[in-house]
Amino acid sequence: EGPAAPDKITVEAINAIKLIPERVSLDHKTIVAAARAAYDKIATLEQMSLVYNYNVLVTAEQRIAALEPVEEEPAPVETESNSAILWIVVIFLLAFVGFIVLRNKKENKNEA
Repeated sequence: EGPAAPDKITVEAINAIKLIPERVSLDHKTIVAAARAAYDKIATLEQMSLVYNYNVLVTAEQRIAALEPVEEEPAPVETESNSAILWIVVIFLLAFVGFIVLRNKKENKNEA
């Protein structure tokens, strides 16, 4: 042992990564997460560099991410109430613009 020898935590991370099967599926998500947790416990970069099978963990995480279904936000549903509110806003804005135009015409007549 010496400075380049893996400590107990590093050996645990190496062993946890060894449990990841060669063909990863969503069923192995817990195993991969446990291996990541074990690796994240390693305190120094020197010890992390001793995890010779780290690439197995990264590849497994990428595989899990690719297999997980993507949750898309559902598109907003156009309802009659949404449409009615939109029309009310449009009518209000048109009335407001009409009011401003009439007021400006009246002010222009008074100035002339």
